[in-house]
Amino acid sequence: MTPPPPPPPPTTTSTTTPSNSSNQDIVHLLESNQRILHHHSLVLQTIVTLLESQHSELKSLIESRRSEIGFESRSLSLQLRRLQHPFHVFRVCLGDVPDDVLASILGHVHPRSVFGLARTSRRFKRVLEGPLFAALSVARFTNEEEAEMLELERIFFLAPNKWQCKFANTCLSKKTDISWGMDSDAVFRIPPSIRLLDRLVTLQLSGIQGTIPKEIGALVSLQDLDLSRNALSGPIPPEIGHLRNLKRIQLHHCNLSGSIPPEIGDLVKLTHLSFNNNKLTGTIPKELGMLKELRDFRLAFNQLTGTIPRELGQLTNLTWFSLRDNRLTGPIPPELGNLRKLQSLFLYDNQLSGRIPREFLKLVSLEECDCTGNQGLVLDFDMPVVQI
Repeated sequence: MTPPPPPPPPTTTSTTTPSNSSNQDIVHLLESNQRILHHHSLVLQTIVTLLESQHSELKSLIESRRSEIGFESRSLSLQLRRLQHPFHVFRVCLGDVPDDVLASILGHVHPRSVFGLARTSRRFKRVLEGPLFAALSVARFTNEEEAEMLELERIFFLAPNKWQCKFANTCLSKKTDISWGMDSDAVFRIPPSIRLLDRLVTLQLSGIQGTIPKEIGALVSLQDLDLSRNALSGPIPPEIGHLRNLKRIQLHHCNLSGSIPPEIGDLVKLTHLSFNNNKLTGTIPKELGMLKELRDFRLAFNQLTGTIPRELGQLTNLTWFSLRDNRLTGPIPPELGNLRKLQSLFLYDNQLSGRIPREFLKLVSLEECDCTGNQGLVLDFDMPVVQI
C-alpha cells in the first residue's frame, strides 16, 4: 500500500486590520498542523498494515514448522535418554562392586576407550590409576597385532602413571629405538616414566608439549635425542648432562627458555648440537669447550648475551659453527683461529666489536664467514671469505 502524498502548504490572505490578521494567522497555523498530523497518521497506519501483513506470514510459517520442530525435539530427547540410560545403569550396577572386581571389569575394555571414564567419577579415576587395573589391562592387550601395539605405544603418553610404568616395563623396556609422531588433537607430554626406557639408543618425538622432564637423564644408553620442532616450554634440564653416550642432541625450534646448562659440557661424545630458534638466555658456558668431538654447533636465533668464550677454540673438529642472531658482545676471540676444519662460520646480527682476529688466516678450510650486522667490527687484512 502506498502512503498518501503530503498535503499542500497552507495559503495565507492578507487583511488590513492588525488584530484580525493575527487571529487568522493562528487559525491557518492550526489548520496546517492538523493536516500534517493527519498525514503522519495515514503514514503510520500504512506502516502498521505492512507490519501486520508480515507478522501474519511469519506466524503462518512458525505454525507450519512447529509440529516438525516439536517432533524432532522429542525424537532427539528420546535418543539422548537412550544413550544416557545404559551408562547410568552401568554406574548404578557397579556401585556396590568392590574395587578389585571393578578393576577386573574395566581391564577388559581397550585402553583407547577406558581412560575416558576417569573423567566421569572419582571412583573410576581411582580404579583406573591403580596398580591392579594397570596389571590386568597391560596383560590383556599387549599380545595384540603389531598395529594394535603401535596404538598402545601412543596411548602410553596419555595413560595414568601406573599403567605407563607397567607398560614400559612389559613392552618398552627392551626397545632401543623409539620414533613417534603424535598427530592427534590430544596434548602429549613426555611422562616421568620415560626413565624406565634405559636401553633406548634413539629417541625421536614430535607433536609433544610441556617441559622436558628431568627423568630423561636416566636414559644412559641414548646416543641420538631429537625433540626438535615441538611446542615445548621451560628450561633444558641439567640432568641431560648424564647422557654420556649422547652423540646427537637436537632441540631446535622448541620454544625452550632459560640458560644453557654447563652440564652439557659433560657430553664429550657429542658430534652434533642444535639449540637454535629457542628463547635461551644468559651466557654461553665455557664448559662447552670440552666437546672436542663436536662437528656441528648451532646456537642461532636465541637471546644469548655476554662474550664468545675463548674455550670454544678447542673445538678443533668443528665444520659448522653458528651463533647468529643473538645479543653477544665484545671481541671475537683469536682462539677461533684454531678451528682448522671449520667450513662455515656465522656470527652476524650480534653486537660484537673490535678487530677480526688475524688468526682467521689460519682457517684454511673456511668457505663462508658472515660477520655482518655487528656495528663495531673491523677487518684490517685481506680475507675475501669474511663479510662484515
